[in-house]
Amino acid sequence: MGDDDDDEGYSIGRLVDGCIASPPLNEIQLLSQTLFLSLSGSQTAKRPPPPQVTAFLDCDTELANALHLATKTPNQNRGKIEALKNEILELDGRWREICAELEMGKRELEVMIDEGDERIKAIAKAKESTF
Repeated sequence: MGDDDDDEGYSIGRLVDGCIASPPLNEIQLLSQTLFLSLSGSQTAKRPPPPQVTAFLDCDTELANALHLATKTPNQNRGKIEALKNEILELDGRWREICAELEMGKRELEVMIDEGDERIKAIAKAKESTF
């Protein structure tokens, strides 16, 4: 779990379940229950063997990695999110400029069309007056 590629694979697998700390917490709970069952109960009942200490240590390491990843991932994504937000704001500004240019072009074309209509009417009137 040391290098970033492993962390990313770990996070993707764990984030699918919604919480990266759930699997190690569930494992610790299971180990704890097994330990308590092995220590308690009557002498005549068959008790499970206690879990290995290494199982608790492995669980602790996995939980520490999950917590480290949980704090590291938002910080890594914050820069990407800010960059995307800035890009969206730039695109929005450019979009507004384009819309303003299109509106201005539309008005200019409407003026030209009105002038053309007036010329056509004047030409038609001139033709009628010559006949």
